[in-house]
Amino acid sequence: LIHGGRGKIKQAAEEYVKNLKSISFPWDQALHVFEVFTLPKFTRLTERVFPGVNDLASAAQTALLSLVFNRGVALRGPTRVEMSEIKKLVPVKDYKGIATQIKLMKRLWEKGSGLLGRRDREAELVSKCT
Repeated sequence: LIHGGRGKIKQAAEEYVKNLKSISFPWDQALHVFEVFTLPKFTRLTERVFPGVNDLASAAQTALLSLVFNRGVALRGPTRVEMSEIKKLVPVKDYKGIATQIKLMKRLWEKGSGLLGRRDREAELVSKCT
């Protein structure tokens, strides 16, 4: 059932998700899967897309992990400009520059999107690093 949802967009995705509402998992099982499988996978992806991330302050690492978890690893194209810039800023630990690029990504979403607040919180995490 779950694999059948890959590649669906817009209305097809909305219709597909309606069929999943009855599925539930105990919190401890969901947390276990996240900690054992999801978090390590996205940690590796973050390390691959942003070389030097492990040398950053932990709050900046967390923000970039969140970014990769939400946006993926692509660095090319008009919607990926800021991601590409962040890659250049990580090795020199330019926390202010990284935070600025995260905030600049907000151009991609409409007002009212929850992603705007998420980007603000990620940028705030990074801006507090030294």
